[in-house]
Amino acid sequence: MKEQSHYIEILILVKDDIELVYTILHGIFHRHKEESGSQKIGISFPYYENDKGFVGHVFRLIGNETDLNKIKGMISNSSIKTMNNVKVKDNIVTIPDAVEHVSFYRYRADNYISKNKLKKQAEYIYNKAKEDGKEMTSAELISVVDEIKSNLIKTHNLKIHGDKNYYLAVRQQKDVNQKVGEFSVFGLSKKHEPVTVPLF
Repeated sequence: MKEQSHYIEILILVKDDIELVYTILHGIFHRHKEESGSQKIGISFPYYENDKGFVGHVFRLIGNETDLNKIKGMISNSSIKTMNNVKVKDNIVTIPDAVEHVSFYRYRADNYISKNKLKKQAEYIYNKAKEDGKEMTSAELISVVDEIKSNLIKTHNLKIHGDKNYYLAVRQQKDVNQKVGEFSVFGLSKKHEPVTVPLF
């Protein structure tokens, strides 16, 4: 049986609902792995915004028809079905033949910087300049802070709620060849065992 033959499409009309939908799907993937012994359902984000790391308003759950039927049943029994701003397409659809393959993976948003961290960096630069005998003006300090900000990649962190809260930053990596295998319980590729999903 082909591992990535079909997909279920979920349309999330309101941005504020994206985190909740992902949280519910995370629970569904976790349960699916416990029941089946594997997790071969991945998520493809066709409207992913690479410059922001924003996953977009459309989720496509990728897998074989048998597994997706099980996932669809779990979705039907979840609160996703009662959310007015979330539309789950009725049919499990065949994936087109000619598609691009990419990996979506979770990464640590080390380049994300809080206001507090930014303030500490600015204080460090100011004090270092002072030690070197240079008194920085407010304008010079603001300019340095703006430069630090501009060097950061903007990321959209999803907060996944549960027994433990996760901040999930998603990155896309383009791959020429399809790689099949197991996904994480977030529906993402594992960094040490990369797998792809079709993007169309």
